[in-house]
Amino acid sequence: SAASDVYKRQLMYLIFSLTSNGPFLTLFGSEMLGLKKSTINFYFAAGTYIGALSSLIFSDLPEFVGARRILGLCFFAIPTFVILWSHTGHPLFFFLALPFVHWAYITYQIVLTDLSPSDRRGTGIGLFGTITGLVGSAGPFVGMRFKLHLGPRAPFYLALVLGIAAIPFLLRSEKTTPPPSQAGPSH
Repeated sequence: SAASDVYKRQLMYLIFSLTSNGPFLTLFGSEMLGLKKSTINFYFAAGTYIGALSSLIFSDLPEFVGARRILGLCFFAIPTFVILWSHTGHPLFFFLALPFVHWAYITYQIVLTDLSPSDRRGTGIGLFGTITGLVGSAGPFVGMRFKLHLGPRAPFYLALVLGIAAIPFLLRSEKTTPPPSQAGPSH
C-alpha cells in the first residue's frame, strides 16, 4: 500500500541519520574510541570508495535478487556492522557497513521508480523528498535523546530495530517478476 511505502522510505532515512548520515559515527569514533578526525575522515573516504566499487561489481544484483530484498538486507546490515564496529573498534566493520549504504541508495531509487507512475514520477519523487527530509532531520534529535539516556551505542541499536521492523514490509511488497530467461520470447 502507499502508506507502507511511505513508512519504508521514512525508515530508511531515519536509519541513515542514526548511522551513516548522522553525527553518531563520528561522535562515537572520537568520544568512545579516541579516533582523530583525520582517521574518521579516512574511514569514511575508504568506505565510500569500497562502496562505490562494490556497487559497480554487483550492479546486476537487484535485477536477479530483487531491489526490495537487497534494501531489506541493507536495513539490517548497516546498523549491524556499525554495532560490531562500536564494540570492537575494528575498522573492517566500519568499511563493511558503507557498501550497504551505497546499495541501499541504489535499490531505493529502483523501488521508488517502480512505485511512481511515469507520468507523475517527478511530482511523486519531489513530494517524497520533502517528507523524508523532514523525517530524516528528526533522526539526530531522536538519536541524541537515545544516546544521552541509554548510552553512546543506543542510536545504532535503534537503527537496527527500525531496520528489522521494515524488512517484513519490504518483503511483503516485493514484486515478483520472472528472471529474463523465463520471461518468454520478445517480439
